[in-house]
Amino acid sequence: MVLQSDGSKRWTLLKSPTTFYTTWSPIEKGIIFTSIGSIFDSTNSEAYNIYLVRLDGLNLLRVHFAGPPGLNEDDRERINHVCFSPDSKWLHFTTNLGSILAETMSMPNPFQPYGDMWFFCLDGTGLTRLTCNAFENGMPAWHAADRLQDIGLIFVVPAAGENLRGQFEEPLWQTCDI
Repeated sequence: MVLQSDGSKRWTLLKSPTTFYTTWSPIEKGIIFTSIGSIFDSTNSEAYNIYLVRLDGLNLLRVHFAGPPGLNEDDRERINHVCFSPDSKWLHFTTNLGSILAETMSMPNPFQPYGDMWFFCLDGTGLTRLTCNAFENGMPAWHAADRLQDIGLIFVVPAAGENLRGQFEEPLWQTCDI
């Protein structure tokens, strides 16, 4: 369901029970959303794909990252939590494109180890991994500036001389009888 901001109009854009995480384009060209399985064939409930669609419901387009459209490997993606950059030229999302590493699986309680952050330019270039860790990174977001900052400068470094603070607990180790 799409609702005009002043409430004067609403309409159904897609009728699919498998669509979620919908995000508006900041320049109001359309929306992007996640779907479990393909919109056109929802038999694969393990794959999470992202789609773009115009506000009039036309030009439904699946965004491909792992090779050309139709490649079987493409249906093993788990792409979630997608959002547009402020200029609507980039997508920021979490996914398993980098695979699941042995180091990740050897950690205690590797809860959803398929959610590293990536970004990608909608013109098909610039696929870049931002994180590599054992946990899903949740809901990515862009800086709130009016224009896109230099993508190459995205990193977090604590101020010099700042001491770490916090409490740490021993992890819950999983055991099994062999």
